[in-house]
Amino acid sequence: MHQLPPSLPYCIALALLCGCGDSVVVEDTKIQDAFLGLHREVYGVYDLPLDRDVVWDWLAKSFEGEALTQQYVEHWSTKHRMREEETSIQIRKVDYGAVPVVSTDPDGGWVDASWSVGGIVTHQGHQHPRVNRYRALYRIENTVSGWRIVASHSRDVARVKSPSRTTDVFEVLDGAQEGGGYLDPLDLLDGLD
Repeated sequence: MHQLPPSLPYCIALALLCGCGDSVVVEDTKIQDAFLGLHREVYGVYDLPLDRDVVWDWLAKSFEGEALTQQYVEHWSTKHRMREEETSIQIRKVDYGAVPVVSTDPDGGWVDASWSVGGIVTHQGHQHPRVNRYRALYRIENTVSGWRIVASHSRDVARVKSPSRTTDVFEVLDGAQEGGGYLDPLDLLDGLD
């Protein structure tokens, strides 16, 4: 498991020390709502054409700064590789679990988000269902462009073996089965047989 970003304990301490001053801390519900609205849109990138400006502009609606650059490189690389391998991903569902706010300050805060993404990977004429479960820390700030994700730190990723259609319970693969979990969208393309 990854450690918290080095700046997070500092942010929490700063918020506690400055809590009695004139600064107003953003409410948890505003940060959670902003995160869900921004993050939910990211998966639409797989419906876009392979055009650098289009992908950048789409991601810029949710991310800013280094987080935007990081997400652009990740998703552009995935889309480019998918084209070369004649593969497509159709995202069917994004489900969010817990999204607790772990710190706040006048500019925004950090959320510790858990979510699952399910879809269909098509490759060489075959379709394969894929469901992944993720957990990551996200820094959300109210910027001049509005709410944006400005930093992220992945904490956990797992491939879900078989989603239950009746109970919403997921059976997670361990490292010994079918290659285990994976860490980025590129790995959606692995293990297709």
